[in-house]
Amino acid sequence: MRIAVVSDLHLAAEASVCRGGRSERALLQWLDLLAERHDRVVLLGDIWETLAPRRLGDGRAELERAAARWPGVMARISDPAFVYIHGNHDLVAAQVLNSPSEWRVCADGLRLWFTHGHQFDKFSSTANSERAFWAVGWVMRAGLRRLVERLDGVDQVLGGAHRLQARCQVQKRAVTAARAASVDLIVTGHTHLGGVFDHGDVQYLNSGTGAGGRRSCLSIDTATRRWFWIDGKAEARMRLRFNRPLLHSH
Repeated sequence: MRIAVVSDLHLAAEASVCRGGRSERALLQWLDLLAERHDRVVLLGDIWETLAPRRLGDGRAELERAAARWPGVMARISDPAFVYIHGNHDLVAAQVLNSPSEWRVCADGLRLWFTHGHQFDKFSSTANSERAFWAVGWVMRAGLRRLVERLDGVDQVLGGAHRLQARCQVQKRAVTAARAASVDLIVTGHTHLGGVFDHGDVQYLNSGTGAGGRRSCLSIDTATRRWFWIDGKAEARMRLRFNRPLLHSH
């Protein structure tokens, strides 16, 4: 089974708080290309930005406004070639769209668990996180987008995320949960730190982010037991991070 994974587009109704780029046409071309080359495309949460409405707690209306601005993306969510899982920034989609929090599948002898990953982040799971992200929305409306991009690093530190495998607490919590669930691969987004990480009996994969016009994603082939992350920030010479072949199976 071939599976592509995209996450953290943070599509919004207002251009000032939208991190997913400006052209829906270009985004759809990319998503459709992934769909042509894979059996499934997993949209792994934070596809929508609903935590930065003008009025705190107005996430449902914010999702409706964002969907109206990005109708093609909303159409892909109902396409059987796509699997949409909500994250913390589009948590309201669980109520509005009945989107699940995870997708578990067994393919070619491998057990895979797809979930956004915010449950492994000690900051995003707190009650104060919603107010913090709402405030960030107003900072972006003030034209301070670069400041927000720098603050992403602070958010990662507060949540326990780190680019180095040995120092990433979010990754460690995810792998611990994967072992308890008896899965071979756990696939998340959330931290915006994409890559493929070997933990011996469990592989941790992160799809990175599609925000800022990036085209970062994961490509998984369960039949060949090969998966890699594409760092979309370097589109001219895409950097690939491959796993070592996983030999064991349940």
